Amino acid sequence: FFQHKMGKKRTQVTIKPFCYFCDEEFEDTYKLNQHQKESHYKCPECPKKFSSSLGMKTHAAKLHKVSVEYIPGALPTRNQFDLVIMGMEGVPQSIIEDKYNEILVSSKKLESSSEDETHCNAPDAEDVTGGYLSEKSPSSSPQSKLELKKISKEEKRVKLSPTEKSIEKKDKKAGFKAVFQSSQSIEEILSLRYCAAQTN
Repeated sequence: FFQHKMGKKRTQVTIKPFCYFCDEEFEDTYKLNQHQKESHYKCPECPKKFSSSLGMKTHAAKLHKVSVEYIPGALPTRNQFDLVIMGMEGVPQSIIEDKYNEILVSSKKLESSSEDETHCNAPDAEDVTGGYLSEKSPSSSPQSKLELKKISKEEKRVKLSPTEKSIEKKDKKAGFKAVFQSSQSIEEILSLRYCAAQTN
């Protein structure tokens, strides 16, 4: 019945035939009319069915001497005999607009939920960059440098062959001898200076 323009897209909202009294929807007006005859326009005293509420009320009053005050099976706000409803004919425009707005809100919710799902499936910024922008590389920290030095020393110890180990020991002994000789020469120089000072 209505069309709603939303941005560049035009969403056409189609309202199915619905019962004014109980708000139930149907595929076509024929099924709606059959529903109203069986559920709302049936005589409470006999199995006779009518095409309108006034016909049922008049029949019950004349034949059965019964006063029907409310339409059977109707909502509390729509159970009066003030309107002549036959299918969708006679339904107030305000009720049709309320039905349209209800369908429109539900369709918008479906569209927003589908958009949220597409956003959730998109990769985050951290996933795209791999975390390289927010985190520093491990080599930049001083702790990691010390660890690398320790690792390099351990690798050297492991990789040394027996011949290399003997060479390393010889180099250490030669260094100790050089230090010892230098310490001896310093002591000799000091002793000579002391003797010269004594003679003077």
